Amino acid sequence: MGRLGALLALLALVAGCAPGAEPAGSASPGAALARPAAVPPLAGRWRILAGDVRDTQWYGHLSDVIGVALDQDGNLYATGSRNGNVQVVTPDGRLIARWAGLGGGFGQLDGPSGLAVDDEGHVYVADTLNHRVQVFDPTGRPLITWGQFGRGPGELAFPYGVALAPDGSVYVSDTRNDRIQLFAIDGHPLDRWGSRGDGPGQLDRPYGIAVARDGTLYVVEELNNRVQHFSATGQPLGVWGEYGTGPGQFNYPRGIALDAEGNLYVADSWNHRIQKFTPEGHLLEILGTQGAGVGQLQRPEGLVVDRHGDLYVADSGNSRLQKLALASPAP
Repeated sequence: MGRLGALLALLALVAGCAPGAEPAGSASPGAALARPAAVPPLAGRWRILAGDVRDTQWYGHLSDVIGVALDQDGNLYATGSRNGNVQVVTPDGRLIARWAGLGGGFGQLDGPSGLAVDDEGHVYVADTLNHRVQVFDPTGRPLITWGQFGRGPGELAFPYGVALAPDGSVYVSDTRNDRIQLFAIDGHPLDRWGSRGDGPGQLDRPYGIAVARDGTLYVVEELNNRVQHFSATGQPLGVWGEYGTGPGQFNYPRGIALDAEGNLYVADSWNHRIQKFTPEGHLLEILGTQGAGVGQLQRPEGLVVDRHGDLYVADSGNSRLQKLALASPAP
């Protein structure tokens, strides 16, 4: 039994799991590079994984899809923000589960955003409009919840991103409080940092977050139009990005993901594209163009990269999930 499983068993013995309770920027190494040509749509490598309008199983259920995460079997979890649900999709696009539902009760979700899945299959969801984080087992059974609206330690205001640290603790982007909070797996607040501003270590609408293998935390700031990275203790290590439509610039970025080499993919949401950077912020590629066709994007948000190096995209404005086969052979 893992750490979360042991904790939940203890809680059940002692008390049970009762129902509970928009731009300025800074210097950009990416923008300083010579202007590269945008990568073409990679015809044949993009695929609509879920949400195809011709498939009736998806009608309405991926409306405003926001967060995506993968489990150890390669299944994709996605939050439907408007409908308050989590959907589980196989790597070949088959729907195998849909759970939670719109509301404020234990196990219900309202405007869910980012999510993460641990090695045991527990799913951590930013329950954004309920100002909390909920944890579910692999079947969708609610296990524990923490957070309430406020500015104090452990309180949240419209949380968006969730990411797991190497030691199993949980980072949450406390978006409207302009800070990052770190929680133990039982929801006990461990640390927090950030304040509103555009200086090093300050934040303005932190959204997507991702943790590297060495514990470095990367944060996308929507209103500062940049990416910052921090040490595990919250020390600012670097920043890049600025407002604009050119290479290395951003227009309300939202999601972020890392591949096995530590490269970062950033959902440049209102430029309707994804940009790929080195860990130091040097621009490598630009992926996608605006539109509704295969390989085109409309306000992309959540991103995740699988162990093979293929990219999954929450194509929010098109209410669908797309896969870009960067590593595996084209279908």
